[in-house]
Amino acid sequence: MCEVPLKPGRSPLEYFTQFCDEEILNMMVTYTNQYPAKKNRVGDCSENEMMVFLAVVLLSGYVAVPRRRMYWQREQDSHNELVSNAISRDRFDFIMMNWHVCDNDDLEKFFL
Repeated sequence: MCEVPLKPGRSPLEYFTQFCDEEILNMMVTYTNQYPAKKNRVGDCSENEMMVFLAVVLLSGYVAVPRRRMYWQREQDSHNELVSNAISRDRFDFIMMNWHVCDNDDLEKFFL
């Protein structure tokens, strides 16, 4: 098990980037953009969008709603201002549908 010592004054983002560094983030962006391109669609996810997407995914484990789309609804009991201001529902859905962390054409190396 990996233990990360807590240091005073460090932000949650600093701890997160210890596990999801720039190389991993770049891989996710590359493969997330590559996947729709293979279906003749534009994949134009940026590193910033990927970070926002990951933040919403992590937040959804903490602030749960029955359906993910409820974060963008206007009802007070489900709307999440932080999420709706950070990324649009359609953009989040596009990234979620295309989110990849490896190249599908090169999967056999993982099974050998």
